[in-house]
Amino acid sequence: VINEQGTASKLSPRLYALFWSLALYDLVVPRSQYDAELERNAGYLSKLRSGTVEGLTEKKRTLEQNRCVAVEKSLKAGLSMQTENRTKVLKVFDELKLEWFTLGEGNLAAQRELLQLCILPRLLFSKADALFCAKFFKLLHDRSVPGFSTMYFLDLVMNCVTANVFCVTEREAGNLGIFLQDILTTVTDWVKDKKAYAKHVESKVGVTKDPADPASEQVTLDEFKKHLDGWYAGLASVFEAALGS
Repeated sequence: VINEQGTASKLSPRLYALFWSLALYDLVVPRSQYDAELERNAGYLSKLRSGTVEGLTEKKRTLEQNRCVAVEKSLKAGLSMQTENRTKVLKVFDELKLEWFTLGEGNLAAQRELLQLCILPRLLFSKADALFCAKFFKLLHDRSVPGFSTMYFLDLVMNCVTANVFCVTEREAGNLGIFLQDILTTVTDWVKDKKAYAKHVESKVGVTKDPADPASEQVTLDEFKKHLDGWYAGLASVFEAALGS
């Protein structure tokens, strides 16, 4: 991988390749949407069978029942297939993650290039890509990728991504908003109480005070909240300036 300066990148080629080869479909299984559609379809099928749907001939009613049965089968197969696919993706992710980041300054350079060569370019493509980038960050944190500093990366995101507000199109700005909303919703949920913080942050490896040293002291809940307040304040300032320009 070659960085923007034309020199050899610190970013792992395998991480770069994996990032650009995956799609939102691979990271997120919308189980609640599947369940809602299955419930809606089952309710309609129940009405068809009980005869409470008016205005249908017997032939049309039979055809509609058969269609509902086919829809149910298709939805269940789709859910199963996507769940199985995500399981396989996570297996590959966990097998490769040990080699992505080293310790020290090279580690921090790799994270900067992950943002510059992967996250920033892709999140502007489309709404789905913006959401993918946010979910990919969450996956790096949730899977406790060795050497990945959640705090350092979030600082990079807030400092670098917001600067793009002044040089993007209206459509790209919308995608940027989707990315930031998902990121901020995620980290805000992490600090809503001690139980949530223990589950989503204290049990992970990427929230230490020294981003170059995973063995350093971990950021406390109160300290994380201060960081979060600073990120919100910084975003508010940038957006106010953008609206006033």
